[in-house]
Amino acid sequence: MGFNKLYFKFSLSQARILLILLLVSYSTFSYETNIDNVKFEQGIILLSFSDGKTQQLESEVEPDFLDYKDTLLDVNFDDIEDLIVTEQNGRNSLSMVYTYNQHLEQVNELIYFEITGLRVNSDKKYICGTNQLSREDTQLVYKYSESNSEVFNFNYVTKKGYSLIRNDKKEIDEKTFSQMLDQCVMNKSV
Repeated sequence: MGFNKLYFKFSLSQARILLILLLVSYSTFSYETNIDNVKFEQGIILLSFSDGKTQQLESEVEPDFLDYKDTLLDVNFDDIEDLIVTEQNGRNSLSMVYTYNQHLEQVNELIYFEITGLRVNSDKKYICGTNQLSREDTQLVYKYSESNSEVFNFNYVTKKGYSLIRNDKKEIDEKTFSQMLDQCVMNKSV
């Protein structure tokens, strides 16, 4: 009788360990969307999924005039790959980000956000992008979550920059802006 109780306790503890390992492994791996193909038509993005389903997104894509690249990458850090559609337009390539809804098994129809020169830092969980507004002005955007962003403009003629979101209008100097820009550029580009 004592042997059976010992064996049962050992088996129960093994089951607990297995359950914990399964939960940890599930939470550490990102959910891969099952998008097999992305096609661009005038004003429409057509998605084909591996299970045979299709989805049509209304968008401002103009494949007659611009080339587009699609990428699957988790940009809102919920461990689910999202759809990024990027205009192949040189330095100011605009990325449109569509989040994936795991429960509906489809891409959300509204754009989560748009950003130019998208770069992703998965370790620190932020995205950033730069936009050359003119020869003199550059814009730098950091997005940490849906409600937490920072936008900075810098003018290379006046050598002054400022935040567009903060109400304090505190100026930043060229050295600070360059460091922020370098930090963004070091991240993985999309």
